[in-house]
Amino acid sequence: MPAITPADITRLERSLTDAQAASHRAMDRKRALQPGSTRARVTTANANWARAAEHRDRCAERLDAARAAYVAQHARAPIAVDPDRDSLSDVLAELGFTHWEAGNGRHDIRLDGVLVCVATAGETWAWLRGVRLIVERYDARSRSTDPAIRRLPCTSAVSCTEADACPERAP
Repeated sequence: MPAITPADITRLERSLTDAQAASHRAMDRKRALQPGSTRARVTTANANWARAAEHRDRCAERLDAARAAYVAQHARAPIAVDPDRDSLSDVLAELGFTHWEAGNGRHDIRLDGVLVCVATAGETWAWLRGVRLIVERYDARSRSTDPAIRRLPCTSAVSCTEADACPERAP
């Protein structure tokens, strides 16, 4: 598979925007039909709208796949995290992403300036799991032993009472 470039993602975003506009136009034409319109006109309007909506959905799927491929090609190695202790900002920074609050609790997440995800904090955790950039850890015994999985440095303000509960603070 060829490498995904920011230009490819921009082109796919543009095609999705065009497909969304075409779907809205088809929906407006369908809605503009007068009561008592012939069956042929109604059927044609429904078919045109369905075709435009399916094209819009295909464009969205291609864009999501391209973003995931771009992330897979350019993101840093996966890390092990504890969502209860590690902040989303620290995890994203460690993975090489930049993000900011986009409003309504949503975050714009970018990698090398390319928008790869727009999601709430909970959706972002799920997205990071989905693209296999994080592996959750709940305690020292359940951590991955895969050498490709890095660990986030311990920044927890919680003091550990057991040596095996937090190996980063073990003597």
